[in-house]
This record gives sequence, C-alpha cells and structure tokens, in this order.
Amino acid sequence: MRNHPTRLERAEAALTLKGIGKGIVDKLRKLDPPRHPLPPAPERRKPRASRKRKRGEESTTLTFEPGSFDVSLVLDTREIKNKSERDYIPAQLRECGVDVKVRQLALGDMLWIARRHDDNAELVLDHIVERKTKDDLVRSITDGRFREQKERLTRSGIARVVYIFEDGPAPEFNQQAIDTAIYTTLMVDGFFVKRTTSTDRTIAYLADLHAEITATHGTTQTGIRFDSFNARNTKKARTTLGDLFAKMLATVRDVSGATALEIAAHYKTPSQLIEAYAACSDDDQRQTMVCDALGRKTINRTASKNVWETWCS
Repeated sequence: MRNHPTRLERAEAALTLKGIGKGIVDKLRKLDPPRHPLPPAPERRKPRASRKRKRGEESTTLTFEPGSFDVSLVLDTREIKNKSERDYIPAQLRECGVDVKVRQLALGDMLWIARRHDDNAELVLDHIVERKTKDDLVRSITDGRFREQKERLTRSGIARVVYIFEDGPAPEFNQQAIDTAIYTTLMVDGFFVKRTTSTDRTIAYLADLHAEITATHGTTQTGIRFDSFNARNTKKARTTLGDLFAKMLATVRDVSGATALEIAAHYKTPSQLIEAYAACSDDDQRQTMVCDALGRKTINRTASKNVWETWCS
C-alpha cells in the first residue's frame, strides 16, 4: 500500500481492511485497479439543446468554458467534528486553502461544484464523498441506512464516489460486520475507500483531494445544476418517469449523467426510445440513432451504440 494521502492503489489496499489476508490479496492483484484514487468518469461532452424550452424554463444541465468558473467544496450542514465543535471541519478546510460552502445536501456529505463568474450558476462535478465515523457506521448498518445510501449514490449519476471510514469511539458491535461492510463497499459496490484515523486526517485528505480536483478540472465542464441535483436526490422528492428513465440511461457504459438527462429529455419515455429504434431501417442506423439525433457533442457513436445494445439487442 502506498501512503500518499490521495492514493490508495492496487490490490494491496485491501490489506487495510481487518480480516483480509495475503491469500485474498494475491488473487486480487490480477485485477490491477487504476492508479487514480477514484474510478475514471465517462468523457464529458457539451450538450446540445434537444428541444425548445418554454419561456423562463432553465436547462437542467450546464456547460462552463475554461477560465469562466471556480471550483468549491460543498460541505453538508450536518458534518461536524462533535456537538461542541460544529464549525471545526469547515474552519480547518479553509485554513488549508479550500473554498468551502456549507449547505444542506440531499445526498452525500461532500461534493464539488463549479461556479460561473458572470452569473453565479453552479453545476455539480463528478466527485462525491460519504464520510462515516465508526459510530455512524455502526448505527447505519443497524438501521439499514448504510445499504440505502449506497444505492442512492449508485443511482446519482456521479461517476466518482469516495467512502471515508474514520476511526473513533463507537458502541460495542461485531467487528466482523464492520470489516465486511467496508470490504463490500470497496470490492462489491466498486466505490473508492479511504480509511483515516481521525477527523484531522480526514480533513488533510479532503484538502489534498480538493487540490487535485481543482487542478484537473480547468477544461470545459458539463454537468447538472446544483439545485437540480439536490432536488432529484432528496428522499422526499417524487420520482417521475423522466427521472427514472435518466437514471436507467446513466447506467449504460460511456453515458454520463448529463448525457443521460439529454437523452431522456429528447425521447421522454423508454417506449418512445424503443419506438424510435423500431422506425429505423437497419441495425447500422439504430447504432447511431441517438448520436444522430443529439449530435456528437452530446454523445459519441460508441456510447450511442451502447445505448442501443442495452435497450434493444
């Protein structure tokens, strides 16, 4: 295992989990996971409007040009060190040079946004963090929130999900259950796992991750509006057919969350998409149908083919 605070690489990383021995790690080495601390995100492409919008209606997705925005970390209002030090985490992050905005998040404990200079419009970048202290992990396993949160993160459309497991005091609980929960998050759910020994180590990791995200997101960025992301991912929000359709499309290989929204806005329902495929003259036309309809700036031909193969082949 390498010790750089923003790196957790290769099968040896599993050795950080109690109960995982060399025998299992030897089998995992063949997987040779990527060096980047987070799973690679699908390539983002600038979306083209697929329909005329009503007067005053805003697009769900945004595109920011290089140099037109700043990157900020959004911290959920419930993320505290303890009851007596509620402002400790944002204060320490700011001491590390991180631009922090404290808001209520519908999903996750931290995420990153790009904020445009001229109009303060905000889009969500492809990084989200869920922090679990040992006490919170035990309680979330017991009440079922742990599984529910992971399912919601999987459906969120954000490609890079990080779970931080922070050591600390906790009520007595089956240690094997804790180790299994962490192991499945890494190996079954496919989320990146970072284990820290204290809140201060978590803050140091977040500061390094923020610096890396800021350095690697200077290009054109496309994503969902922050307000729209929060509204779509709240537990109380009523899920529409369009929302469900977009989430289903986002599971297709090479289709980003923003692209899925554009496809769902164009075809409206799964049945309309399937009917459009049926109207094509041959499979070659079906493979490029979505690309031809929305344009290559929104979806390339490979992703268009993947949509067809997933839905109709």
